[in-house]
Amino acid sequence: MVSTNIWQGIYNSFQDAPTQGPGFLGRTWVTNSLAKLRAFQEGSDKDTSMRSLPAHSNTMLPFIAAMLARGTGMLHILDYGGGIGETYVKTRAALPAEVQVDYHIVELPQVCEAGRCFFHGKSDIKFHETLPSKGPFDIAHFGSSLHYLDDWLSPLAQVRELGINKLLFFDLPAGDIPNFVTLQRYYDSLIPVRFFNQTELVASIEALGYSLIYRARCRSVILGEEQPLQLDDFPVTHRLRHTSIMLFDVVEV
Repeated sequence: MVSTNIWQGIYNSFQDAPTQGPGFLGRTWVTNSLAKLRAFQEGSDKDTSMRSLPAHSNTMLPFIAAMLARGTGMLHILDYGGGIGETYVKTRAALPAEVQVDYHIVELPQVCEAGRCFFHGKSDIKFHETLPSKGPFDIAHFGSSLHYLDDWLSPLAQVRELGINKLLFFDLPAGDIPNFVTLQRYYDSLIPVRFFNQTELVASIEALGYSLIYRARCRSVILGEEQPLQLDDFPVTHRLRHTSIMLFDVVEV
């Protein structure tokens, strides 16, 4: 019988975790993301009165973007690990038409290539293989991405150097648990992923000059179904039932 467990094993580091398969470097992730994005847009076109309005179980970025854009008419967003652009579509749909959006996604090269092809001709969304060297940006969004980075603190420090005042994390596996690395099963791949001790994570981000101003539970969708994280095979101390949404603002000096 093939195991249906998504996560397996507890390791101290990415190097200790026996990675298997191409993971997000393979075509499966890009192909599935394109199919999901096409289905989303096709469904939106059938009900123009709703215009792809987002649910906060997916991301809170559209709501926060609306607050940031109030009175300015222009919004600059950096989306680290933003995939092919699903959150861009939802954010753009949620905002009034007169609000201009300058949306930048940082992703793997093959994801950037797929995104550029999909949004060919659109000037308000751009894809980057590395973090841009300059802004301005009103907010940095990390949607289900930080925990896939081995050196996760470096991009946060770079974001701080860019002068970005607000950080939004969605689907962040952080809680009253030890820091550990496990392997996430994705079809025929095993991908290293980090689970964070919430207190230590928040302290590291606040050391960069930010303050945690909001935290909520994330309604996770696993294998197409909304459900708690399946970590019953792990020790009780390492079990996390839900991931988190966190919003940080810069500390005014």
